[in-house]
Amino acid sequence: MTDEPTQLRRGKAFHKKMQAEWMQTAKGKILIEKAVSKPNGRKGRIDIFVDDDGNSLVAVAEVKDSDWDKMTDSAVRRNIRRQIKQIWD
Repeated sequence: MTDEPTQLRRGKAFHKKMQAEWMQTAKGKILIEKAVSKPNGRKGRIDIFVDDDGNSLVAVAEVKDSDWDKMTDSAVRRNIRRQIKQIWD
């Protein structure tokens, strides 16, 4: 048994479920946990990266197990800003 908090275990399970669904349903080349180099030189990863097979289009998905309905308005804004920063980073 793991010492991870229940919320973290649930989040990881959700993350893997979403990645599996993308692998089964999305079209194009699907890469899970794609390693990337950030502009500042640090390493990063993309949860789901979809390449449209040569049409110059890609999609990036960042998986979060957030219950927006349980958050206050200020917490929603804070989380959205943090997630936007993470994706653009």
